[in-house]
Amino acid sequence: MVPPLGTGLHVLVVEDEPVIVELLGEVLEDLGFTSEVAIDVAAARLALAHRRPDLVLLDKNLPDDSGLTLARELAGADLAIVIVSGYANLTSAIEAMQLGVADYVVKPFQVPDLVGRLRRVVEVLGLRRANTRLLAELADKNRTLEGLVVRDSLTGLFNHAHFHDSLEREVERARRHGHVLSVALIDIDGFKEINDRYGHQVGDHVLRVVARALQGDHASGDFHPRRGDLIARYGGDEMAVILPDTDKAGAATLGERLRVAVGRDSGTAGTPPVSLSIGVASCPVDASTREALIAAADVALYAAKRGGRNRVVPYTARMVAAGGSETELGRLRALDRTIAEHVFHFLYQPIVAADGSLFAYEALVRPEDPMLPNPLVLLEVAQRTGKLASLGRAMRTRIAADLAELPAGALAFINVHPQELLVDGFGRGDEGLARWSDRIVFEITEAAAILEYERVRVIMDGLRGRGFRFALDDLGAGYAGLNSLAMLTPDFVKLDMDLVRDVAVNPRTERLVHHLLEFARGEGMQVVAEGIEREEELAAVRALGVPYLQGYRFGRPARPFAAPLG
Repeated sequence: MVPPLGTGLHVLVVEDEPVIVELLGEVLEDLGFTSEVAIDVAAARLALAHRRPDLVLLDKNLPDDSGLTLARELAGADLAIVIVSGYANLTSAIEAMQLGVADYVVKPFQVPDLVGRLRRVVEVLGLRRANTRLLAELADKNRTLEGLVVRDSLTGLFNHAHFHDSLEREVERARRHGHVLSVALIDIDGFKEINDRYGHQVGDHVLRVVARALQGDHASGDFHPRRGDLIARYGGDEMAVILPDTDKAGAATLGERLRVAVGRDSGTAGTPPVSLSIGVASCPVDASTREALIAAADVALYAAKRGGRNRVVPYTARMVAAGGSETELGRLRALDRTIAEHVFHFLYQPIVAADGSLFAYEALVRPEDPMLPNPLVLLEVAQRTGKLASLGRAMRTRIAADLAELPAGALAFINVHPQELLVDGFGRGDEGLARWSDRIVFEITEAAAILEYERVRVIMDGLRGRGFRFALDDLGAGYAGLNSLAMLTPDFVKLDMDLVRDVAVNPRTERLVHHLLEFARGEGMQVVAEGIEREEELAAVRALGVPYLQGYRFGRPARPFAAPLG
């Protein structure tokens, strides 16, 4: 028999409305929680001093203080907080998100909805605690296993046997808790020829150089392992890396940084030029056992070598043991050509002010290689292979050449993926854009991919100091957009296309957009409504006071910079 949801968990209810207290008490009792009640912040502090709960259900407006004050005091504690309030607007919701509140329930609520939300919160809390315990256990075991028995004497990396033992544990952990796990197999290209030509002493030196690069000790500084990553010498000229809590795209990005760093730093101080072929696979997407995961990474590694070496290849189901499908390898080669030879062009879609006058253009890439038939395929392959940063640099170089034709006074919105921003030196290599910095807006796409807000914010501030501005794309498409809006304070925000199209027909959407505009104005942000095609959409957003507009109603993407339609 499955135990009730709240078995063994204690809840502190901080609420001053008797009816709500009684209702919450009944719901919590039915779910198996134990609970106690505090009617204000002072009483809650006394209760917390006596016993630390697992979950806090917290009213925002209390007799003696704001519930968010208590939430701020509990930030970082080993518990979950759910705001249950009759007062909710965008600003308070964003403030709660910044404090790490798990959920925000608006009164009056439906009991089934509340139960569903509590279930999700408890599940996340349990996974977080389990992960903390497992990380502590792993660190403890690693300390006891350190020594020659688990190390390769030449490189100082973990040895083959320890790699397999660790991977077995990580696969089991990933399966049990629903986490993702990736493995990268790394081969030194032409290592036999290096040994034959320069001798084993130089070959051993190359192995140590690559090992140091894997540990983050290299001149370029592009690759740094994280705590929890495990690096091993897998075979004679093969290394391997276990990447917990890392999906395949993230692993490919790390692999690409390593490949570039080793290529840049080798060939000096008596070391011959070195390149790496890297195969990447993930659990549970590609395999669910240790053996199968290694086999998948090995197939991807073979595809990397067969495809020309010196590249990162993620495993796909289309690959076979003989080396991978022609379609997949064709796309990888096409991506390399696209980056190296700029096999793409840009179209520019106008953005207008509310009165119809020209304000800016958004640069939209169009690949030219038939193996990469549209921008989505181009960007998906680049992300999987960890080459978004290289592709981004190539695209910004092409845009810089077009900017000489940019109409006077108009801005240029240039799309940037969050992964690009985190590459060391972003923007410093774009000399062609520097002269246009006061007219360039970097438009951050895929807000859900932002994981390191503090680093992104520091990078944005540095680029703003050089004159660049930032926009956040697809506001209103989900929690990630709202969170990014609060954490990053961009110069411009672009309303999600589906949100804009719903404004004219849905009063609730109209009210939401009104609140978003109100918040943006208060923070000094300008708003752009995307996807406007029909007159009723235009009338609706103009009535709300949206200052800037974009969509087919004003012009399709074109080349060169076409004037907007009237």
